[in-house]
Amino acid sequence: MFNMNRKYRILIVDDDKIIIRLLLEVLGDDYKVETAFSGAEALKKVTSFNPDIILLDIMMPGMNGYDVCRAIRKDPGHTFIKILLLSAKSSLEERLEGYNAGANDYLTKPYQTAELQAKIQTFLQLKYSDEVNRLKDDLLMLQSHETKTPLNAIVGFAEILKQSKNLNAEEKQFIEYILTSGNELLENTKKTLLLCQLTKGIELYLSTVPVVSIIEECIQVLGGKIRDKNIQIRFDQSGSYITRLDIQLVNSAILYLLENAIQYSPEGSTIDIHFTQNETETSFVISDEGPGIQCKNINDIFNPFTKENIWAHAKGLGISLAICKNIALLHDGDIFAENLPDKGARFSFVLSRTLIETEPQKTD
Repeated sequence: MFNMNRKYRILIVDDDKIIIRLLLEVLGDDYKVETAFSGAEALKKVTSFNPDIILLDIMMPGMNGYDVCRAIRKDPGHTFIKILLLSAKSSLEERLEGYNAGANDYLTKPYQTAELQAKIQTFLQLKYSDEVNRLKDDLLMLQSHETKTPLNAIVGFAEILKQSKNLNAEEKQFIEYILTSGNELLENTKKTLLLCQLTKGIELYLSTVPVVSIIEECIQVLGGKIRDKNIQIRFDQSGSYITRLDIQLVNSAILYLLENAIQYSPEGSTIDIHFTQNETETSFVISDEGPGIQCKNINDIFNPFTKENIWAHAKGLGISLAICKNIALLHDGDIFAENLPDKGARFSFVLSRTLIETEPQKTD
């Protein structure tokens, strides 16, 4: 929670001593304040004082405020510092230059004291939120990395033990429990790590692949789960399509969507898979005959760690659909869910229009 009692640090940068004195009178009681009278001095104070917020004048001799702002933003260690430009300049071009330099906001002189104090409070809260979110992401990623190694060892040695001929029925059951639980934890760890990577930003490695191969590979990976529930997969393969995408990420998204459909499908039911296109987008559409999605939560099911989203939820962290959402957005697309008229749910995984329809190659 944002700590209102902590004395946050503000660095005032201005070559006008009168303005600095006025700002010290306004802010000195509530914040720990340091001052700088030039851009060069400001850069030194940023490192030594480590401010939460910088009130930065633009018109200064030597380095102007824009240059100071750019220099601060080049240092990853200063990522969370909030910079408010204070200037008599008020044109749109000048404000835009400030934002492009990395400033968070722009306040035109003369300004109201109440407005300045309100902006400071707002940006202190934003800084706090940014830092907490980064900390959570870093902890999740670190925990995921550190968990994978021991889990791989547990699953690997359990597989070896499973092959022993000296086990009785009960011991075999125990080892099967270890394998099942270990694989579930390993899969959740992989998903958490992937979600963290997607949230932080990940580079796409685009390649041209046949659409059919993506679906067929996912069906093959989930073959055991499909057979266990005696589910029929109807895959519309009409048309021969090749599309450009990140095959590893899209494979993961389709795999999770199909896995989701299997999880909520009753035994002996059918899952339909279609691939469609128009002039602007291409879509993978997966429909099941399960209980459907609660209407009040239908817009929340793509949020990370949401568990109360689908009827009869059984296991998992609720992040598979969040991963699918992020992968779709990375491809300039989106993902949508809807309930079918009779029963079941339909998920449409949509990518921007990079599809190339090709005629099947003729052989001699």
